[in-house]
Amino acid sequence: MSQQPPLFPLDVYHLAFQTPAALDPHLPTIPSDALFASLAAAWGRAQGSAQAEALWWEPFRAGRPPFLLTSAFPYAGWVRFYPWPPASRWLWPPQQRDAVGSHPELASARFFSAGILAQALQGKDPTPLLVGPEARALQGGLLRLSAQELAEKSRLPGEQTELWRPTADGRVRFGPVVGLWLGVWWLQSGPKTLADGTPWRTAWKQALVAWLRDNPWGPARCVRTGDTGEPCPVLIQPILPKPGPGLVYLLSRAAPEPGSPVEPVAGHPVLGGIVPRWDAGSLLRVRQPLVGRVVETEAGPVYGYGLPLPWPE
Repeated sequence: MSQQPPLFPLDVYHLAFQTPAALDPHLPTIPSDALFASLAAAWGRAQGSAQAEALWWEPFRAGRPPFLLTSAFPYAGWVRFYPWPPASRWLWPPQQRDAVGSHPELASARFFSAGILAQALQGKDPTPLLVGPEARALQGGLLRLSAQELAEKSRLPGEQTELWRPTADGRVRFGPVVGLWLGVWWLQSGPKTLADGTPWRTAWKQALVAWLRDNPWGPARCVRTGDTGEPCPVLIQPILPKPGPGLVYLLSRAAPEPGSPVEPVAGHPVLGGIVPRWDAGSLLRVRQPLVGRVVETEAGPVYGYGLPLPWPE
């Protein structure tokens, strides 16, 4: 009997954009490194000082992050979508991958649902949900989910399969129950306060609220259920398996330390820059936990950490 891996809670926020968002209509995501840098800048603006922003970066530069972020990915209603791996066969159990044939209907897929993720993490055959009678597609095949998720969780009316439309100026206009979600993993080993004594969870909420009002992608709000009194409460908290040595699947961009024992098995390399980075959806083999690092770019510092999930191999 295989041993159950340790688990961790992921705080999930659903963001609804109030105007057409400055996103790629073919791949509407916000990469985690750019998202993190933008949140740090929002915190500095909210506090009215460059020193506050420097304090935000301090533990991440020191290799003691209080939390890790996912990149931001699409959602529809209560269905969250995750980045597609470089090859579809990686969604099948290890013993089936070599025999998985060509599936032309999956050629345009870029995201799969939380239900399909659960099947993959458990090493179950996803054929019925991906190419079988229970499979469904949205946005011209860009997103894949199960018929049950579409009917019971997507909150999409009737036979609607379009989640967003490009605008004339190249932005994305999301539908009424569609937007981007992001997740936060609070690390038990990380510091609980900034150097000035501000609790990190307080700083996070204040930075997020400031970011929603003023960010490069467009004004947004948090989706809420009930009146919690908070401007941006956690919407849902799925419990996910903690990664260990072995094959991992990335929910955010990773910039491994030079010389670290990391082998890209099926990677989405991030183009540009002198530091190798791997995008969300990549599969890496690691012999020790991934360690994030701050990378200096022409646009300023970014933090590449690669929030990983263990992947069956």
